[in-house]
Amino acid sequence: MLYLVRHAEAGDKHLWQGEDAARPITALGRLQSEALVGSLSPYPIARIVSSPTARCVQTVEPLARRRGLPIQTDLDLGVETGGEAAAALTLRLAGEAAVVCTHGEVIGHLLGSLFANGVARPPGAPRWQKGSVWVIDDLGGRSPTARYLPPSPA
Repeated sequence: MLYLVRHAEAGDKHLWQGEDAARPITALGRLQSEALVGSLSPYPIARIVSSPTARCVQTVEPLARRRGLPIQTDLDLGVETGGEAAAALTLRLAGEAAVVCTHGEVIGHLLGSLFANGVARPPGAPRWQKGSVWVIDDLGGRSPTARYLPPSPA
């Protein structure tokens, strides 16, 4: 299984006055990151990989603490990469029960790539709200599927 997580709510990037990579999650984002622990509780997780931005790392910190796993950061999940490097990374992680936390632009690219390459597309338009998760089953197998877990609280 692969779990594609969009970072939790981090406020308006146009109002943030510091370096964008340092922009933290908001109070709502902290609630979403804590709720992620419950949303993913029924699933096996062996690895957590995140964009190095503060908002992505902060999103998966509660999950990492609960599971006793380190957070690996990878520049390939950064918003600047354009998604190609992230797609290659997710394929390398197939079969590792890995959480991958990244940005909306990257999630959009990854979903497009996955659906174009045989992952069964669920009914309805793809979405990736902040704090949401796409659970990808059997990536690299015969019948890969995807299902959406909305953020909680929304």
